[in-house]
Parts: sequence; structure tokens; C-alpha cells
Amino acid sequence: MITSAADSRKLPFLEDVVQGLGIALVPGVAGIQLKGITADSRRVLPGFLFVAIEGGRSDGHDFLVSAVNQGCAALLVQSDRAERAAGLGVPVLVARDPRKTFAGLVAAFYGHPERELVMIGVTGTNGKTTTCYILESILKAAGFSPGVIGTVSYRYQGFEKKASLTTPEPEELFRLFRDMVDEGVTHLLMEVSSHSLIQSRLVGVLFDVAVFTNLSRDHLDFHGEMEGYYLAKRELFTRYLKKAGAAVILGEISQGKGEGAEWGLRLKDDLLAGNDFGPGEKSPHRLVNCGVEKGEVYFSALEMNLAGITGELSGPGGRAGFKTSLTGRFNLENIVVAAGAGFALGLEAEEICRGISMTGQVPGRLEKVGDGTKCRVFVDYAHTPDALVNVLETLKYLGNSRLVVVFGCGGDRDRGKRPLMGRDAASHAEVVIITSDNPRSEEPLAIMKEIEQGIINDGVPLMKKKSGETLLREGLRGYDMIESRKEAIEVVIANCRPDDVVLISGKGHEDYQIIGDLKMHFDDRQEALRCLALKY
Repeated sequence: MITSAADSRKLPFLEDVVQGLGIALVPGVAGIQLKGITADSRRVLPGFLFVAIEGGRSDGHDFLVSAVNQGCAALLVQSDRAERAAGLGVPVLVARDPRKTFAGLVAAFYGHPERELVMIGVTGTNGKTTTCYILESILKAAGFSPGVIGTVSYRYQGFEKKASLTTPEPEELFRLFRDMVDEGVTHLLMEVSSHSLIQSRLVGVLFDVAVFTNLSRDHLDFHGEMEGYYLAKRELFTRYLKKAGAAVILGEISQGKGEGAEWGLRLKDDLLAGNDFGPGEKSPHRLVNCGVEKGEVYFSALEMNLAGITGELSGPGGRAGFKTSLTGRFNLENIVVAAGAGFALGLEAEEICRGISMTGQVPGRLEKVGDGTKCRVFVDYAHTPDALVNVLETLKYLGNSRLVVVFGCGGDRDRGKRPLMGRDAASHAEVVIITSDNPRSEEPLAIMKEIEQGIINDGVPLMKKKSGETLLREGLRGYDMIESRKEAIEVVIANCRPDDVVLISGKGHEDYQIIGDLKMHFDDRQEALRCLALKY
């Protein structure tokens, strides 16, 4: 989506857009009415400002001539690259870091729509999407009009579009904000990725509520180590949360939650200590500590099975009962932080519980495929060790049946998690089928062998390699490797027993598979339904 002004808005002047961003005006700027701003030279139209950003794969400064030839009204370049723009015939503005300036420029171009919304940001390794779906339902039940920007889709007021990124680039992000405001959206729910925080996509945005779900191993190919990953997530609370805003944190450690909750406790301690707010200063934010069994927001009288959860919620806005089709302890954690955000926004317990009870199926999150009467098949997005264990433990505990898992790992991503996921799958499921996910530029079989090492090296008892058909038909414990994801799903569903529980994990809502440079249609849910129809 290119950045262009809404038809109903007066086009802003360039000198007004750059005001307050530390950009010195140059001759020729006065009187230029901008028709758009972009950092992609392919999207330049006459009257646009082209912002040259140095990226990991390409450098916008290499496309200055192309931008001018396409009719841009002005250029913004990095201060030490200004000579490359000299003599091109358009005004040249400079900034020390155009990437950090870009978001502010686009926000000003659209008249800072983010300031007209109640902004809620949700970050964490797992649970962001489900938490936003729950909170969206809570806000609707309370009479508000929420908009959502997240992994599955961007949606508001009946409009829905598949997501390109969890947190879009500024060009698309602020256009969405503007459209939402114009359509009457009151609250904006956004999944905030660590990449977006590091890459300055949200510069200038301030949230009213920031939610932390958990932190576990993921994206270490980008962050290098867990410490860097944590510090990136923490920026949502130290740089992008209003002084009067609320930090909602899952800070409970119980039932062996381990690392994920430890990071929540650390974030809580960091905020209480005020380590990021100057010498001797404490965090100005209100802290809402959430937990399944204890905290400012917590549950009691819980009952859970594969059909859902019932219980009672307690918090600053009172106490009320709820019932939901969501299930599993990990979903209780998602529900409690969504409720914590609701309380932080001033909602009452009854309003929150009404919204929780109204929450429907979250696409690709422990999503049941088929009617479940003859073969219980679930599709889930779990693609980290912690997420996979959460789902497997839920299905094992609630189903009390033979558990079969089909999964792989994405290529060109953190290789260290592959054997961990192999170990965890083999430790929880009776039958493990290792297959291909989105291999991208890597060889699928090479990825699968790295997953297999987690089974071999950790010596999971009785987990021997045999054909999937043999394992399933003879009731044996073991694993197989089937490179074709389509074939892996076919083998499992064709040979599983009626009382088996089958988990197809890793892709969830995704309806594509990336092999090499090709992106082709593939949907785990559709494949599973096709195979169920053939079997029954």
C-alpha cells in the first residue's frame, strides 16, 4: 500500500511535515504540497517525498535518480550521503538517521491519527494474536469500536485484510491509523514485534496500555541472544508507553513455567526499579501484575477440558464468571493479560467477562479441524519450543489419548531451536512426524535432520524411527521423517485411530508455503479437511 493522502484531506506542505523532526529546510521547499511519502523508489509518484533508507538488502541512496525520474518533489537522505543527491534538480533534505525520521514524517503527513486513538500494544513471543482477539471481543462487548493490526490480519469496522507483517512499516501503519480514525475506530490493538521496535517503525507512537505476554526462544537469528531479544521487547514499555500509561505483565511463576515467566518478572522488576528512567527515578507507569492463580488480576474456580474453560475472574474492576471455548493453560495466560488490559482501561469485571465469553475461534491457534467425532485434528501456529510444549501438554492433559504431532521448522531462521523442538515433541507425543515447514533457501531435509538430532541426542525413551504407517497402525511409539508436508498430513490422517489426537503445528493460519523463491498456496486446515473427507 503506497502512502498517499486521503481524498477528503487537504494535502500537507512539506515544511509543515518536517517541523519538529530536526530537519533543516533548504531552498525550494517552501510551497511544496506533498502527495505522499515513501521509502520504496518503486512506489514514487509525482509530488512524493522519497526517503532514502539504508537497509539490510538494499540502500535507498542507490535509487535517488530513479525516484527523481518518477517525479518525486523532494529527497530526504542520510546526512553523510548528501553529495550523492546533489545536482538532481529537486530539494534535498538531510537527516542523521532517515529510518528513525521516516515514521515521524509519515505520522505528520496523515495528521498524527495515532493521537486520536486509545493505543494498546501487545508484545511477547507467544500469545500476542490470541490476546488481541480476546481484547477485541472485550472492547466490542463494552460498546467500543476496536481496530486490530496483527499477525493474522488488519481489521476494523467490517474491513479485513491479510497481514503483510505483524507490525507494518510506517507507510502502511499510519495509513491504517488514518483510515481507522476516519471510520470511527476508538481503540487500536497492535501486536508489536521485536523487529519493529529495533527497526524504529513506531518512532513517535505512544501507547496508553502496553501488554507483555511472555518471552521464550525465538528470532535469535536476528537478535543474537535472549538478552538482546528481551531488551528489544522492553522498549515498548520504556520508550513507547505514555507516562500515564499502564504496563500489563504476566508476572506469575507457577507450575514450572520457567523461562517465559522469568522474563515477565524481570520486566516488572526493571519497571519498578526505574532502571530506564534516569538516576533515582521510578517508572511513571501504572503496573498491572497478572497471573493465573495470583496477582492483581487472577482466576479462581477454574474448570477446563477440550471444549473450553469456565471460571471466575477477579481484578480492580470487581469479580465475575466467564465461559470460553478457548482452552489450555497458555490460553488462560492470554485471557488474564487481556483482562488486565481491560481493567487498565477502566472496564468492569462483568464487561470483561462478557467479552471473554464472546471470543470465537482464533485462526490457526489450536483450531479444531472437522467435527471431531471420528478423528480429533488440531492446527496450531506453535513454531517455538515453548509454544509447542504448551500446546502438546494441553492436548495430552485434556485429551488423555495417543498424541500424534506433525511439524517442521522454518528455513533461514534460528537453527538452535530445531533440536530443542525435536526433543520436546518426542518427549510429549507418542508419534512424531517431522516434515517441511517454510524451508525458504535451505534444503528441507537438512532442516529435518537438525530437528531429528534433538530426538537422537537426548535419547528419548522408546522413540525409534519407523515408517509413519507402521507407527500409527501398530500403536508403536516412534518418529518418521516425511519431507512433503502434504504427504505427512495424508499419512497421519489416513492411518490414525478414531480416539487419537492429531496436532499439525507450525503454520497455523498461514495459507502458503515458501520453498526457495516460490511462495505457493498451502493451508494445513484445508489439507486436513481433504484427508478427513477421503477417510470418512
